[in-house]
Amino acid sequence: MVHRWWRVLIIYLVGVLAGSLATSITDPHVFLAGASGGVYALIAAHVATIIMNWSEMEYAAVQMLVFFLLATVDIGNAVYNRYLSNKMDQVRA
Repeated sequence: MVHRWWRVLIIYLVGVLAGSLATSITDPHVFLAGASGGVYALIAAHVATIIMNWSEMEYAAVQMLVFFLLATVDIGNAVYNRYLSNKMDQVRA
């Protein structure tokens, strides 16, 4: 591993906390479960690594293309499920 394990852990934990805080501010009636904020933070750190080391990395353009494709599908799916779908899948307390 290029980066030390504790640096990766810090990025992950800060991502979890930031995602939780952002969701509690923007939509306070939603309950959270999972580690998606941490996963998105690790993905963002990987994208930053690709950009900073573009000339040294093999297949950097392919990695960025895959990232943007998956990000577009993920964001599109989230917007569809949140605003356009008629499913009621929220947990009520």
